[in-house]
Amino acid sequence: MEKKKRGNSETCAVLLDSTTESRMDQGSIKKCLYVVSLAFMMNYAAYGGLIGLQSSMNIEEGLGTGGLVAIYGVSALSTIFFVPFLVDFMGAKTAIIAGELGIIVYTFANYYPRWYTIIPAAFVHGTTESASWAGAGVYITYLGEKFWENKKEPGSKKESHVYYFISVFYIFVYLSQVVGNSLVSVVLSSFKDFSLMANTTLPASGNSLTNYGNRTYGNQSWESCGAQDCQLDRDLNKYHPNQVAIYLLLSLFIVMQIVFTSVHAFAIPRIPAKFDASGVRAEVAGSNQDDENVECHDFVHRLPKESFKVGTAIKSELKATWRHMVSPLHLLVAPIIFSNGAFIAFSLAEFSRAYVSCTIGVEQVGWLAVIYGATSMLISLLSANLMPIFGRNVIFVVFFILNVTTLTMSLLWKPSPDTLWMLYLLAACLGSCDGTLTNALQGMLAMYFEDRLGIAFSVKNFAFNLGVVVGTGYSTMVCVYVKIYLLYGLLLLSTLCYIFAEIRFRRRKRSPERNLDATNSLDGN
Repeated sequence: MEKKKRGNSETCAVLLDSTTESRMDQGSIKKCLYVVSLAFMMNYAAYGGLIGLQSSMNIEEGLGTGGLVAIYGVSALSTIFFVPFLVDFMGAKTAIIAGELGIIVYTFANYYPRWYTIIPAAFVHGTTESASWAGAGVYITYLGEKFWENKKEPGSKKESHVYYFISVFYIFVYLSQVVGNSLVSVVLSSFKDFSLMANTTLPASGNSLTNYGNRTYGNQSWESCGAQDCQLDRDLNKYHPNQVAIYLLLSLFIVMQIVFTSVHAFAIPRIPAKFDASGVRAEVAGSNQDDENVECHDFVHRLPKESFKVGTAIKSELKATWRHMVSPLHLLVAPIIFSNGAFIAFSLAEFSRAYVSCTIGVEQVGWLAVIYGATSMLISLLSANLMPIFGRNVIFVVFFILNVTTLTMSLLWKPSPDTLWMLYLLAACLGSCDGTLTNALQGMLAMYFEDRLGIAFSVKNFAFNLGVVVGTGYSTMVCVYVKIYLLYGLLLLSTLCYIFAEIRFRRRKRSPERNLDATNSLDGN
């Protein structure tokens, strides 16, 4: 009888999500991983290229950074009130596609960048911005767990397989930076506005003129670049790419986004959502049947009227989201994620504007971003292979050392023709920090909160986006060196929080009853 009940429950799961095979073989799982990752890479190659130019191409009155603040500010709210429901009710695949459609809207707005076009588009995009990341996090974790279940290898750890799948996905994500920014660099370099460049001069040494990469430097001081950048009294011409090049880039981005959003829509299967469209909780459907002869579809149609109504499910989801946010373990993890968002904001806004555009020109932003992306990808691959050997703690120690070194270099470097090589080293260091932390952080969340992945990845984006909002929001208000000191403080806070979070997690693992109580409290039991 018990066996028949279990089989009936499995049949229900298939009916609830008829587009997904009940059992995926290892080859299908890996194929799905690569298709999801490749399409995501191409989408975000276009998006990353556009975002990386915002603080330069839309520099007037802070329009570019203002748009970023709007995107990540709205996104921070949507991660609580919209994205968890989208992931849990509509599924991870739908969430990925919704996020990518928002990107297309924002890209179109950049054809005519004004406050009344960029900001509304930013609000639309911000509503679904974190949906792609939350959906991808849930989707990739699900594939990793299914691969582990099918492998059935003695001594094999689920955590190692989840980390591996996440690392493969993020290798494609980092590769998107290489692809997108290479495209940006090639197009901008091919459409240089020589009339503007002739009027853009920066000093070399003494009063002589020096040619650097087809750019002439002469009478304007570099003292206001780098850590001393305060966005005061500057010639904005050197920040503006050629307008024809911008239109060409936007057209290429739109085509890439439409094509690869279609790949996600039609080429990958849905995975089971927590709730189906009628509010039925997928993982418990069929588990409470007293009559083993009840047909599965009858049970599914009958259940919402009796217990799992949509309103009840939404209320339960809101309570679970709130309880997750105020849980002690999440409160310890949140500062780490917030700090990561602020660090990414520094790379997006300050590095591209104050360090690159201010010295060697906006045309070179893409090439520096290529170095950033390539380094992130290589370090991500390296950390994924080292983490099962040395553990997560060693990776975080390496990240701390890299971060301190990078911030110190950013603070002390003084731009001059003899030290421009430091720009390329800084780009590599920034990418190394990103690549080291991202895998460890995603895997940490998958292990810390494996009983509530949809909520955990959505709320993770809340803290991350809040960090980006703060990092870009004060971009025009304070000098770069002040931001670097603030990042030092956030790094120290994050390190302390990680130590206490790891201690708490290990204690919870040693106490299964305590872990079960925590899960039940989040489910509202």
